Amino acid sequence: MADRNTIILQGFSMALQCEAEAHEDLYPGMLLEERSDGKFQKHDDEGGIAERLIAYEDELQGKTVDEKYDSGERVLAARLVPGTKAKLLIKAEEEIAAGDKLISAGDGTFIEDTSAGTGVTVDQVIAVATEACDLSGTNDVNTLCAARIL
Repeated sequence: MADRNTIILQGFSMALQCEAEAHEDLYPGMLLEERSDGKFQKHDDEGGIAERLIAYEDELQGKTVDEKYDSGERVLAARLVPGTKAKLLIKAEEEIAAGDKLISAGDGTFIEDTSAGTGVTVDQVIAVATEACDLSGTNDVNTLCAARIL
């Protein structure tokens, strides 16, 4: 399932689709938040409360899940409901197993809840990984991994 070239794998019809201008460079699979000026930015609170707003690929422009949105571009995103299966952008150096709980890494990516920094309070688990994703190698980069939204 994770090989499909789309972010939302199951449950797209139940997602609330929206779009806004990117405040900064953003990638499909990132956790976003809406600023007071209506622009989207990376969710910036590690382990913090988030509204499950995920950027997805702009297939109408021929873009894939690997192509970023530049600052100032219109970003397609969806507010995902519990049970939706999607590919989420996992932070480099994480080692995720199926069943691991995922939280915001505070930079738009996701980390396992046990990877939260010292002194960080985990306020919200956003998803559960549905596949393993080992990025613990020294040259690994942020990578999309299938998960189920909670």
